[in-house]
Amino acid sequence: IRRKRLARLFNSEQNNGQETSQNLELPSNIDVSECRSLDARDATETTPDTNAPSIDTKPKSVDETMPLENTSKSCEEKMESNVAANSHLEDSSVVQSDSEVNESGKSKWPSNTIGVDDYESKKPGSSVSSNEDSSNSGTAAPEMNDNCDFMSQALVKMNSSDTMDMENEACPHTEQSSFDTDAGVESMEVEEVERRESLKRQRESSVGDSKVIMSHPYRDHINNVFLRVFGANCQYLIEDAILTDNLDESNFLNVVQSFLMNLIIELCTAPDFKTARNIYDNLQEKTTKIQSLAFPPEILESTDVPILMLRYLMECYERVSYEEKSLCNKRCVSLPITDLLDEIRSQCINYSILVATNKVNPCSMHYSASALTPFVLHLCWPRGFFLKLISATYGEDGVGSSFTELFQPLLYSLCQEMQKRSSFTHEGTYKLALQSLAELCDIKIGQNRPMCELLVRLDLWMPEPLTSAAGIEFSRLTFLSPFLSLSVFAEDDPKIVDKFYGATKLSNESTKMINQSLQNHLELVRKELHTIFHSILVNTSSRGNAMNYLEECLRRNEKRAQLHSNDRILSSDGFMLNILTVLQMLSVKISVDKIDPYYPFHPLSRVCVKKDETRLKMTSEDAEKWMVHISFLQWQNPKFSTECFFLALHCHHLSIIPCLRKYTRRVRAIREYTRIAEDLQQSENVWSQIPHLAVRNRHLLRRWRDQAKRLAKAKVCADAGLLDANLLGRCLSFYGMVMNLLLKTLGCDPHSCAELPLHMPIAELFAAYPDWYIEDIADFLLFVIQYMPQVIESSTGEELVFFLIVFICSPHAISNPYLVAKLIEVLFVSSPTLHQFTEAFHTRILSHPLAQTHLARALMKFYTDVETTGASSEFYDKFTIRYHISVIFKSLWKITAHKDAVIKESKSGSQFVRFINMLINDTTFLLDESLESLKRIHQVQEAMDNKEEWNKQSQEQQQSRQRQLVNDERHCRSYLTLASETVDMFHYLTADIKEPFLKNEIIDRLAAMLNFNLQQLCGPKCKNLKVKNPDKYGWEPKRLLDQLTDIYLHLDSERFSQAIANDERSYNKDLFEDAASRLKKALIKTDLEIERFLQIAKRVEEIKISNNSLDFSDAPEEFRDALMDTLMEDPVILPSGNVVDRSVITRHLLNSRTDPFSRQPLSEDKLIPASDLKLQIENWKRMKLQSLNKDEA
Repeated sequence: IRRKRLARLFNSEQNNGQETSQNLELPSNIDVSECRSLDARDATETTPDTNAPSIDTKPKSVDETMPLENTSKSCEEKMESNVAANSHLEDSSVVQSDSEVNESGKSKWPSNTIGVDDYESKKPGSSVSSNEDSSNSGTAAPEMNDNCDFMSQALVKMNSSDTMDMENEACPHTEQSSFDTDAGVESMEVEEVERRESLKRQRESSVGDSKVIMSHPYRDHINNVFLRVFGANCQYLIEDAILTDNLDESNFLNVVQSFLMNLIIELCTAPDFKTARNIYDNLQEKTTKIQSLAFPPEILESTDVPILMLRYLMECYERVSYEEKSLCNKRCVSLPITDLLDEIRSQCINYSILVATNKVNPCSMHYSASALTPFVLHLCWPRGFFLKLISATYGEDGVGSSFTELFQPLLYSLCQEMQKRSSFTHEGTYKLALQSLAELCDIKIGQNRPMCELLVRLDLWMPEPLTSAAGIEFSRLTFLSPFLSLSVFAEDDPKIVDKFYGATKLSNESTKMINQSLQNHLELVRKELHTIFHSILVNTSSRGNAMNYLEECLRRNEKRAQLHSNDRILSSDGFMLNILTVLQMLSVKISVDKIDPYYPFHPLSRVCVKKDETRLKMTSEDAEKWMVHISFLQWQNPKFSTECFFLALHCHHLSIIPCLRKYTRRVRAIREYTRIAEDLQQSENVWSQIPHLAVRNRHLLRRWRDQAKRLAKAKVCADAGLLDANLLGRCLSFYGMVMNLLLKTLGCDPHSCAELPLHMPIAELFAAYPDWYIEDIADFLLFVIQYMPQVIESSTGEELVFFLIVFICSPHAISNPYLVAKLIEVLFVSSPTLHQFTEAFHTRILSHPLAQTHLARALMKFYTDVETTGASSEFYDKFTIRYHISVIFKSLWKITAHKDAVIKESKSGSQFVRFINMLINDTTFLLDESLESLKRIHQVQEAMDNKEEWNKQSQEQQQSRQRQLVNDERHCRSYLTLASETVDMFHYLTADIKEPFLKNEIIDRLAAMLNFNLQQLCGPKCKNLKVKNPDKYGWEPKRLLDQLTDIYLHLDSERFSQAIANDERSYNKDLFEDAASRLKKALIKTDLEIERFLQIAKRVEEIKISNNSLDFSDAPEEFRDALMDTLMEDPVILPSGNVVDRSVITRHLLNSRTDPFSRQPLSEDKLIPASDLKLQIENWKRMKLQSLNKDEA
């Protein structure tokens, strides 16, 4: 057959009457004279045709080319000349590379396998020595240099193999080689449909269209390349393709295709995997060993034939790169070899596509998942392989059917793999699918990312909701759900508790290390998620769908913002925090100047501001009118930076803020369960004697303790999820941007001192924002300062300090007083008295120039304004708010600038008087409640100490009194805490400020309050305040007595003594003497101070005696105050027509700015002096005194 093909080729050349020539390009470092022996076939028998031009159809890549001359001969003559030319090599040693054959010289591939030689070959050597060519000019061929070693090997290979083949074909009686008889080459036919229709390169002669047969050295070198890359001897395929199709050296398509197709079919039709694996192993033994491509055990131990085929193709692909590198190192590049390597690489890609899409033999293969999955999961593929794979299927029109057919199963496989491993309990395997998806999304073809484009087109990208539980559906059914669901919260992944916190007792250090490890894993996951979303968003064709995904996620979880939401129908905390982190990382480089502040009200806004949402400074009606007004504006299409920023802002509202609230509730629940369990345990000696009660209480005790333990384990997991410096730091940075935006809408600049308080009216845009824009910031700051104060300390921006000062000093800019109270609470919790880690932050606020000028005045004003908040709990809320202000005031008083500001404010008007009035009110109420609670505690404790009387009471009575004791103790602690701060404020204010405390509307009430509390501490019933373990309640009677007597000394004056004497309810001469005795006995004060105190008592007593001699009880009705029924000193007329004393109505206005009779708004400037009535009262008093003097005389 081969002889017939050669004859047809020769006859075709003879009929054309044309002679061919061939240009063989050699490396530039090979001298032409040294390579004369490369064409030993025709050196002595042929004569060059000087008229035929040299053909070079492509640019020369080498410096020198050597024409190989051919003349037309008969087939037999040509073969004989080749035999003669190469006969001198019969006994020479043959050099082959280690990868060509194994050590025994025989192939381990089964004899019926196509494309493998099993003839005996000589052992490989390390060099080639060439004998003198007697059939040529008789001169010895020069020795080739190391850089062209592959050329010498190809020459020896050609001489040895062609000698055998030519002898066999030219002489019928010659014994055939074992290759021909065993490998079955004579029966192999190559189908026409598998041949390439057009050649890569065509080198045609100028005389005709005949093509030149590839030279023997390159032919054998190409076979060596096949052997090193594929592990098979394909020399017969090369010759067959050349002789059959008259192809030149640039066309290797049929050779590569024939081998790969036959191999793939051979593997597919193998009776079992073991046979297929033997074929693979036999091929691998002959290939070049490479270390750069290391497959994991999952691939190496796989029993799936498609995976085995892909593994082989990838290894061949990698060996091509190795061959190219080897050629470059030898600086010996030849066009036919590079063309061959390019063709092998291309066909490896094409056949990988066939295998991955299950098109090789779909009837016999049942592989549901993509065969590419394990390679992608472990990121083990040759460099550039997937880029070529995508390029081969990604068309000019984008994602087509072939691309989808190849990669859609892969994406679904990755999703399924992630679902199996979507837990940190799977250790390192959870990140395989995540990192793989990130790598795939990052692959670019030009300016496009094909995998991102396909990803957003999947049916699972964002499926329609099926039930009313749209939130949890979104976190379970979308394609990215398993990737976004990695969480450390016990509610999301209960296995976390057993895996990491299952030990009976973990030390704090161990728990901290576990939390840090989980946080590191979370940070890695979130960075990969950001990479995925970033890749999708930067890709133009997929950006819209990605933004729709984020918008839909927030829309379906709107109810997470509720204080008590149903977690069973909403996305999990971990899922939402992962979404939040992605948006935070996307927003890092956004400049506030590029954000459109009107976006929440934009017609195309992706965030929703509901009509019923509370606004910062607008009613719902005003907000609706304003939105109608701005709807007529010309809106521009929103930019990505604006959309991303507001999506992130609303995501904070639905993710981190609910998580913080849940964490706080859990901490309180743990504390409450622990407390009631301890209280029940302490009273065990009472109920243990009653059988049925003992059984019930012990059951409750176990249940409460078990519940506390479960919550404690859940809290530890939440510590890892929330107390994460990276997460909270990103939140703080983002909220810094929000603060800058809010200040920008008000026209404030953090880098310049604004004029405070802010002018009215407030900007409508700011007023229309939802109030949770500021409330979330306050809640976040409160949580961070309490649980992770180091995060605040690491903040270096001034926007936080400026933001707090502006809104604390401008409470009128916000309608909700509780929102301002939260900002004040931020300042309170950062006080060094509560947190030593936030001292620097607290100092930065107090040392700000705006704070030194406006903060003290603003706090005093808010202290009085919070008297009425409009809430049903305002009476009790005000005490907490005022307690916070009292603690802040204590810090202010230590700073000279703030102290001077308070003193200045005390001299400027009525605002400070109102502040003092509220102090008196609070002190009076809080001390009353505290002392009453102490009395009740004292009574119950005494009763319990009397065992005989206590046992006489019924069980219900005992339990009732015990419950009352618990409540009294809790209330007493709270009231005493608040009262002590209020008394402290009185103490240090009166030391430097006196005049405002001596005003008529203040002095009487202040004296009465001091007298009453002094009577409680030193009167005959003071023993009722004695309780067990007073430190438990914060009860310090000595300190309180010291402060109260100090206030007497601070305000010592004639007017103050008169006010004390006017107190008919509590003042008693013996009271002061008893107090002085206790001060001396307990060494509370010095003798000098006690002496001053007694002098005040003496002066008061004198005034008291003088007052008793005056009796104005018979004053006419028109001289009496309408409210207090006392003789008026300075009567005024109210708008309602009633006449009252000025001091009385002024005191009333300090508490309520309304007319006490009509409840209409009232202020001091509306009071009309009753001058005539005042003159009449003075005349009547003068006449009364004259009458008394006459009687005494």
